[in-house]
Amino acid sequence: MKRIGALLDTNIQLSRFTHKWAYTQRTERRRNRVATWIEEIPTLRVLRGKTPEQSNSIYDSLKEIARMARGGLVTLYESDETLTEFLNFRPVGFGLGKFDVFGGVRIKHARAPIDRGFKIDATYTRERARNDWHAFLVQIDHPRFLKLLKHTGGEHKADLYHLWEAEHNRLEAFVTLDVRFINAVSNPKSIETLVKICTPAEFVEWVSQGQYRSR
Repeated sequence: MKRIGALLDTNIQLSRFTHKWAYTQRTERRRNRVATWIEEIPTLRVLRGKTPEQSNSIYDSLKEIARMARGGLVTLYESDETLTEFLNFRPVGFGLGKFDVFGGVRIKHARAPIDRGFKIDATYTRERARNDWHAFLVQIDHPRFLKLLKHTGGEHKADLYHLWEAEHNRLEAFVTLDVRFINAVSNPKSIETLVKICTPAEFVEWVSQGQYRSR
């Protein structure tokens, strides 16, 4: 059976660590001495704009996607653009490997529909990278990308480019936490694409129920 290919949005990669380290000072009396030290304690990482319960629900879905990938049912992908976005957000991750839901999962590289160069030097800043990214999106005149843009009235350029990346690589799904984007391409009618655009929970249900179509 063909593996289901899924491109992960940047916000999925930014949500891959379930916990972070909190530091607390501990004091303990030992006979006639008082010992004080700093202790690391893992605490739930609450995702931006989410409650602890919502964050846990997202982590559960991501863990299930990782299990599917390890089991050979799903192949996960990133692209140059999602990776660059990920790095520009300065993601947490140092020392958090044990909390990585995608630990041990190979994430493959998706080819770009349009190649562009990346220059990282002493003048590189997050703001410059963001401006370069938007300037690149604005100048694209490929008919397919323009057709996708028309559906959203020119909004959500970055996510539409990722959708185009998924199409270009003949992937079955684009998984994102951006519900506003999902609504924009679903209402009042769904955008014309063979790629399933969905949240992690929707992706798990879609795969589990065998609703995908082989190409």
